[in-house]
Amino acid sequence: MEAQILWALSHGIEVTHLDSHAGSVMGLATGRDFLEVVFDLCEKYELPFNLPLRIIDQPSFSRSQKKIFEQRILSAKRRGIEFIDDLISLPYSLEPRENYDQMRDWLIRQIKYCKPGITQIVAHPAKVTKELQSLTPHFEKRGLEFLLFNDPLIKHTLQNNHIKLISWEYLRSLQRSKKPPY
Repeated sequence: MEAQILWALSHGIEVTHLDSHAGSVMGLATGRDFLEVVFDLCEKYELPFNLPLRIIDQPSFSRSQKKIFEQRILSAKRRGIEFIDDLISLPYSLEPRENYDQMRDWLIRQIKYCKPGITQIVAHPAKVTKELQSLTPHFEKRGLEFLLFNDPLIKHTLQNNHIKLISWEYLRSLQRSKKPPY
C-alpha cells in the first residue's frame, strides 16, 4: 500500500484516503486482518480510512469479526483517523430482470432512511463506450448508474432529505485539522 501511495504522490495525484478495496485488508476470508498496518500508513500520511463505523451492526459478520472491528476502530480513533459512519452499496452487477426504475426506487429508499452521519454510496457510474464494453461485462450496470446519479429525482431526494454531498478530501482536511500542532 505504501508503494501505491508513493507512486501516486510522485505522479502528482492527491491521495485523499485509504481503502480496503472489497475488504482485502480486513481479514474477512482469512481471519487475519492488516488494519493496524494500514492505520500506520493512515497516520503517517494523515489520511482517513474507508471503513464504516456501523460495520459492527451488520448481521452478516460473526461475533469474533465484530469484536476485531471494535478493537481496530478504537485503535484508529486513538490515532485520530477519520472514518465514515455507514455505507450504501449498489449491487455490483445487474441483477436478473433489474431495471432502471427499480434501481432508482431502491436508492431513493436508501437515501430517505439514511441514518445521521457520513454515509458513502458505493457505485461505479460510467458512460457506456466501446472501451468500457471491452473492459467489463458489467458495462450496462455502469451506464445505468451513470444515469441514476444524474437523475433529477435522485437529486431532488438528496436535497429534500438535507443530504450534503462531501468528498474524501473534506474528511482528510477534517482529520488534518484535528492534528495537534507539535
